[in-house]
Amino acid sequence: SYYDGGPLGTEFKQPETAAIMQWTIDNTFVLSANLHGGALLVNYPLDYFPGVSSGQYAASEDDGFLVDVSNVYAIHNEPMRNSPFFAGGITNGSEWYSVTGGMQDWNYWYVGCFELTLELSNTKRPLQVTLPGYWDDNRESLLSYMEQIHQGVKGIVRDAVTNAPIHARVVTQGMGVDVYTDPDVGDYHRLHQPGEYTLTFQAEGYIEKSFTVIVQAGPAAVQNVFLIPEGNPLDVSGDNMNNSVDIQMLINTVLGIGTPTNNPDVNGDSAVNSSDIQLVINAVLF
Repeated sequence: SYYDGGPLGTEFKQPETAAIMQWTIDNTFVLSANLHGGALLVNYPLDYFPGVSSGQYAASEDDGFLVDVSNVYAIHNEPMRNSPFFAGGITNGSEWYSVTGGMQDWNYWYVGCFELTLELSNTKRPLQVTLPGYWDDNRESLLSYMEQIHQGVKGIVRDAVTNAPIHARVVTQGMGVDVYTDPDVGDYHRLHQPGEYTLTFQAEGYIEKSFTVIVQAGPAAVQNVFLIPEGNPLDVSGDNMNNSVDIQMLINTVLGIGTPTNNPDVNGDSAVNSSDIQLVINAVLF
């Protein structure tokens, strides 16, 4: 993928398509929607999966979450919810009809952004006088959908030595789609249903870390992460671990007692003091 150093693949694409692809790569979106007319329903990924025929259900590994947020939208839109064609006003994209190269599948598979396609009207080109009615139908649905961003797991990934933000991959074990931190801030948001998940944080030049996180209904669980650079400058004791032994060795060094196995100046400021101790404490805690 692009995040692994592959090309974005905009060659031979229409300029509008190439611009959208670049836009979604340049911005770390988490939850989005695209709006259509000509039908009345919520369409959720996947629109296409190899080996699944048009008219057959193509489930992603986040299918439960996508069904939930689709229902959140449709339940507040009475005409959509009461659709005579789609139960509850929602459908899996491929089960409706298969589409290759659609925006919601692009965002889900390649960008790590959850997206729905909102079909807002059976009338493809509604009259201007009817638009306030469509706004009334969709206002609460749109607000409720945006609120879904506040669930799952979130946090900030930083360098354990410099505290600088890291552009990292966040992998949920057993789930198909990875998400990525924003490189400017280091924050990530991984949308999940309530449950227990194992998240692994990976970045080039760093030792990966994994955590088990409990997601409950309501606000997102917070899991901040400090990744240790390869070579582990925080391993003062030389035992290939970060624990209380490293902390004690640094304290002893500051007090002038004993000699650590590895370089005790973990932050590289040519001094051994409380700043180095705090960095190792952070690494142990997180």
